[in-house]
Amino acid sequence: FIAAGVGVVAEPETHQYTLSAASNDRYIVLGSDGIFEFIENDEIIEMVEKCSRPKDACKLLIDESRKRWQIEEGDVIDDCTVVVIFLTFPDCTV
Repeated sequence: FIAAGVGVVAEPETHQYTLSAASNDRYIVLGSDGIFEFIENDEIIEMVEKCSRPKDACKLLIDESRKRWQIEEGDVIDDCTVVVIFLTFPDCTV
């Protein structure tokens, strides 16, 4: 109840999307609002594209998020949690 008083909600924002090799889907980025507060989606894509491993992409996103939080908010840094999943699709012949 205390957290709800400062804006914490128990309902996550969700989206449904069908993944496919044809749509050129390469990765999934799941993160807390602390990641997306000061980094735009296009920037996140550029950052993940630079990485060869999901672990490196996570570290880059977290480090950049924390840096931007410090610039914008000083001592206040929101939770910065992220999971990056690289996708591979097997070649299929019908």
